[in-house]
Amino acid sequence: MFASPPRTPTVLLNKPIRCSHHEFSAAAMKSSMPSSYHPPLRRRIAVVGGGLAGLATVHSLLVTSSADSPSLLWCPHPSSGPSPELEIEVFDESTGPGKSGATAATAGLLHPFTPRVRTKCWNGDDGMSSTLRRIENLERESGTSLIQRWSGGILRLARGYKQEQDYRIGVEKYGEHELEWLDIDSVGDRVRSHVRLEGLRGGVLMKQGVVVDAPSYMRVLWETIRQQGVRWRQERIKSARELNRTRGPFDDIIVTGGAGSLCVEEVRDALGDFITLSRGQNIIAARRTGSPILPLPVICGRYLVPDHTNDTILCGATFEGTVGGLSPERLTRLHADLDYARTELDETTKELFEPLDQIFDLQSQFAACGVRALPPRSSLGSIPIVGRIQPKTSDEPWLWVFCGLGARGLLHHSLLGERLAKAVLSHDEKELPWETTETLKSGKAAAELFNEESSQPDILLSQ
Repeated sequence: MFASPPRTPTVLLNKPIRCSHHEFSAAAMKSSMPSSYHPPLRRRIAVVGGGLAGLATVHSLLVTSSADSPSLLWCPHPSSGPSPELEIEVFDESTGPGKSGATAATAGLLHPFTPRVRTKCWNGDDGMSSTLRRIENLERESGTSLIQRWSGGILRLARGYKQEQDYRIGVEKYGEHELEWLDIDSVGDRVRSHVRLEGLRGGVLMKQGVVVDAPSYMRVLWETIRQQGVRWRQERIKSARELNRTRGPFDDIIVTGGAGSLCVEEVRDALGDFITLSRGQNIIAARRTGSPILPLPVICGRYLVPDHTNDTILCGATFEGTVGGLSPERLTRLHADLDYARTELDETTKELFEPLDQIFDLQSQFAACGVRALPPRSSLGSIPIVGRIQPKTSDEPWLWVFCGLGARGLLHHSLLGERLAKAVLSHDEKELPWETTETLKSGKAAAELFNEESSQPDILLSQ
């Protein structure tokens, strides 16, 4: 079948990174691949976008293709038989991971609940478990702390009767090991120095909630990937066909660039009517000298997130729509506007939090901005779009898209990166959750595809 015997994969360049966590074994990830599909022993794959979705997918591609690896971190066993030789290139206009885009601006909040708390996000538990396992493995192997945890988790405040009722339903539904209701006095005991208690009815502690240092996570993940021979190309890609012509040929092209995905002609044609872009900015500043320490993150429409390691506080986020109807190309290149962000957040948080100039050291403040790619809403919530874009000619590479993480990138990127890696390596879309592929297949928004009768808070991927 092959003109020459299989070669040892060129991506196995450096010392293996070992881990003893078998629940994410490559063998398990490969177990459901169709036995009828036999991939070539050499695969060239281009990944457009080096953010959360892109790097999680690349990481999972490496793991899944290394047969019988016992970890989420590359740990090959050559004796298990030949694996596909992967040549992967990441194309991103940034100089490196975690330096721009939505990833660089995220507050890092990670928990599985919707804003109403009475339900969880689509695949919230599985998504959170996947993200935490990936990050915790990286922490162990790199010796770098990437997650901050607080006593109590994350506090979400209730500002009306309806919110209080929703939160109490969530506490009863999910139990005190996940949620805890706090009355107004208990809220005051924790965050009185930062939060205005007038009008509040209490709050709920999301006990498993954590904050991820997303830029550092991206850098550590990239270093793991880079050691396996993956290359970073600082380029802005406007067309998959042009990329294949000038840099290819590729077997697969995977577009994962968030808002920047709409800069790619083929993705814009397929999803331009379904993805909404919204710029958001956060302000980060050192804690004002002498001001009390905020003991845990607080959410109430906007949020305050402390970083006890660096003694800073983050406040966000603005919701700026498409900023005057700018094109995706121009919108994703806008710089942060500290004056605008400060004015907007001062106005929208004045009834929630104490004045920012009493919390922040104003001399140290700066703004970070990113653009959210928001998928259509449905009765199942906001579901990312993942799947294959059908080619116009038979000689084109397989074109995949992973877009629409919205404000839940940390929750869904790892789980869907695993599933997409399996789909790419097996050339089988059935490896993907059906909910993520329907918009591409039908050309309809999610709200038209899923009705209330089919709604479930957490539909398992296996279903």
